[in-house]
Amino acid sequence: YQFMLEYMRLALTEFKFAGDYPSPLPAEELKAVTHPIHLVLGDQDLLFPTAGTVAIAQSHFQQLSSTQILPGIGHGIETSQVAITALQKLLA
Repeated sequence: YQFMLEYMRLALTEFKFAGDYPSPLPAEELKAVTHPIHLVLGDQDLLFPTAGTVAIAQSHFQQLSSTQILPGIGHGIETSQVAITALQKLLA
């Protein structure tokens, strides 16, 4: 029982995913987007690291209108009240 608990603790605290998930979209598809893009990210998102995501957006979206990085927000930004408020301001 103790061994199982230790394994679960290690799996949850030490595992670092190193793959490409979700699969990256081809650059041609991203460059084909012609609508204005407002990028809202959390600075603690481990699945979509901020620096890489911003770099991809800047180099591929022709209409990148704004970038907002929210401190202390991780993956699952759609559940954050801070993010919801930021999106409401963008849409107002």
